[in-house]
Amino acid sequence: MCSASVSARTRPCWWVDDNGIGTMVGKGPALFVRNQPQSKLTCEPHSPLTFTELSVFKFADGLSNHGAKFDFKSWTGSGGSTYTLSAVNGVLNSTQPGGSIY
Repeated sequence: MCSASVSARTRPCWWVDDNGIGTMVGKGPALFVRNQPQSKLTCEPHSPLTFTELSVFKFADGLSNHGAKFDFKSWTGSGGSTYTLSAVNGVLNSTQPGGSIY
């Protein structure tokens, strides 16, 4: 089962049409995070968090992303970047250059 999350500060806001296409109104940042069918999760008391292969689409902070598009059905967008997040035994890893998680 896949689940998804959208994270944004007080700005921007997103208008989503009937086809699942979102349009950004305002400036970034915004993060779209979704697990994959093959993602693994361990979240147990007294055990380090482990999750694999969270798909992230990021609209950067401070950029004028007004009008940028994100397709919630295909999990793709324009004007942003994609990367993967994982945590293994509580240690976060990112495929972004420099390993940044945001």
